[in-house]
Amino acid sequence: MKGITFTELMHAYFMAGIKTNTRRVVDKEINREPDNWRLIDQVVSLENAKEEGWHIPDSWKSKVGAIFQYKDAYFKIVVPHYQPGEVLYIKEPFFKTSDDRYLYKFDFPLGCSGDSKFTSPRFMPERAARFHLLIKSVRAERLMMINNADAKSEGFKGWADYYSKKRKDGVYIFQNMSPQEPNYAEDVNIASFLSFWKLLHGKESCESNPWVWRYEIEKVAIER
Repeated sequence: MKGITFTELMHAYFMAGIKTNTRRVVDKEINREPDNWRLIDQVVSLENAKEEGWHIPDSWKSKVGAIFQYKDAYFKIVVPHYQPGEVLYIKEPFFKTSDDRYLYKFDFPLGCSGDSKFTSPRFMPERAARFHLLIKSVRAERLMMINNADAKSEGFKGWADYYSKKRKDGVYIFQNMSPQEPNYAEDVNIASFLSFWKLLHGKESCESNPWVWRYEIEKVAIER
C-alpha cells in the first residue's frame, strides 16, 4: 500500500472533513517548460489507449493516465502516482517506544511535541498507520486553474486566522492550526491556497503555473 503525507495543518483539515482535495505536481519534465506542453486527453484508460494504437507498457494497462503534447511535436503519457479507487495510508511524524507502541506528533499541541524525538513521516511504515484515505478521482490541470470551490475543498476558507505576518518575499506565516471557517470574499480562498503553495514549493513554483494532479480524496476506515 502506498503512503501519502500532509503538513500538520492539512492533516488537521483532512481529519476534520474540510479538506477533500489535494494537488501534487505532475511530472518534472513537463514542468520544466509547463507553457510548452498542452493536455491532449484528460485522464483516460490506458488499456483503451493501447487498443487505439498508443505504445503502452503492459504494466500500465490497468491504470489511467493523461496524454500531453510538447510544442505540437512529440507526445507523452503521464500516469498519476495515485490511481482512482486506490486506498493510501497517511504518513505522520511518529515515535516508536521501547515497548513497541507508537506515538504521533500530531496528537500533541503545536510546539509541545519535542520534535527531535519524532521520525520523519517519509519513513513511516504501513503497520504504524492509523488513518487511511481513498482516491476518488484524479485529473490533470494547471495550478492557476483552481477555482473558489476547489480552494475550499483544499481546506482554505479565508486567511484571517491562518496568518500572523507577511515575510519580505510575500509569503505568509501560518500559525493557527485549528480549522476555521471565516466568511470572507471568495477570491481570498484562492489567494490563501496559493500563498500556502508558495510556502511549501517556493514562489517560483507558483509563478511557473505548473501542471498538477488534482486528487479528490475521502477518509476511509480499514479493518486490521
